[in-house]
Amino acid sequence: MSIDKLLLIDAEMATWNAIRHLIGPRFEFDESLHWLRGEFLFSRAAPIYGGSQEIQRTLVAQRVLGMARDK
Repeated sequence: MSIDKLLLIDAEMATWNAIRHLIGPRFEFDESLHWLRGEFLFSRAAPIYGGSQEIQRTLVAQRVLGMARDK
């Protein structure tokens, strides 16, 4: 699950960055795109609501890679 979460977070953020880039400056200023800006901003919360990326990386390191726990 941790690997899936990390990959999905990266994919979601990359997708929204691409959308923002493709639309250009209109993304920031066009009032008809307010819903799109809301979705973009919500995507920034993905690392938090999915469990912080740092925690997920630690779980992958410990459980998948078998690395020792930091003390």
